[in-house]
Amino acid sequence: MKTYTLFCLLLVCLVIIGCSKSDNGSESEDLKDIGANVDYTLLMSSNGMLTAQSLNATIESLTLNPVESPFTEMAMAQLTFKEGSVLSLYHKLTSCSGEITKYDFSDHTSKKFEIFTDLGNCEMTATAIAHSETEMYIAYAIEVTSKITKYFVRIFDTSIAEPTFEDVEIHIKPIQLTVANNRLFILTFDEEITDENGLTVMDLNTKELI
Repeated sequence: MKTYTLFCLLLVCLVIIGCSKSDNGSESEDLKDIGANVDYTLLMSSNGMLTAQSLNATIESLTLNPVESPFTEMAMAQLTFKEGSVLSLYHKLTSCSGEITKYDFSDHTSKKFEIFTDLGNCEMTATAIAHSETEMYIAYAIEVTSKITKYFVRIFDTSIAEPTFEDVEIHIKPIQLTVANNRLFILTFDEEITDENGLTVMDLNTKELI
């Protein structure tokens, strides 16, 4: 019997039924008529692979959906980011290349982007990813020498098939990203001097740090 590790639970579709009020019904009677049918996609990891299982849920029960999920089995990602029904996954391909998959569970569509191939021969480590509706953000570090490491956030437009990349240098190691109010919030870690966390904010209109 395989043991699965719960990786992520995504709400795909929520349908509320029976929520209209009758003209003469009381509030308690109306509440009895409210029900919900919900479809979930459960992501599970096993032996280094990520698979999906469709689930059906009512207000009373949760059952397996016999219909196969459109989500394609893939290797576990090094980095993930989820916002709403959209999940982004980063897979490292070589020491200086990687691939991002942006999967939308609302309509089961996905886009793939190969990144870092423009950097040539390098020692690169991706540290965090995030996305907005149209843009992708990935933080990474490049080891220039044994004593010098440079940090960047790469930004590109996911609404076009072959996007161009823009790099913004960060002076402290970025370890986590999130987006709000047209700003990118970058959690950093100063591993060289203070051994403390900090917060850097980027204005996404100008791509400048504020």
